[in-house]
Amino acid sequence: MAFKGRVNRKSRCDRNHVIYQVTNQKTGERYIGLTYVRPPTKKVSRSKMPMKSALDRFTSHCYRALEADSQTTFHQNIKEHGKDAFIVTILEVVRGKSVAHEKEVQLIQINQPELNM
Repeated sequence: MAFKGRVNRKSRCDRNHVIYQVTNQKTGERYIGLTYVRPPTKKVSRSKMPMKSALDRFTSHCYRALEADSQTTFHQNIKEHGKDAFIVTILEVVRGKSVAHEKEVQLIQINQPELNM
């Protein structure tokens, strides 16, 4: 007997997430964010995907700051200083969505990044 129809699957909650920091090299102000690690591609190896994912997320922030006219403190800082004034670093790679969100909140509380406030 063949099964027809769609199989309902539980969404994955165990994928890797990257907690990253973006630092304004001119002012020293920082932003801490979180994104998921995208799957590797033919051009990018598995080991480089956390950094690529963080850079892709920063590109998204830049678009929102420069094109979508977002008014957040971080996006206003990007608009004022330009995207080339920033450097992206990886703080941690964490497995699981809820664990990653908890760790991000902890790191924000500990580090008090100026552009998250």
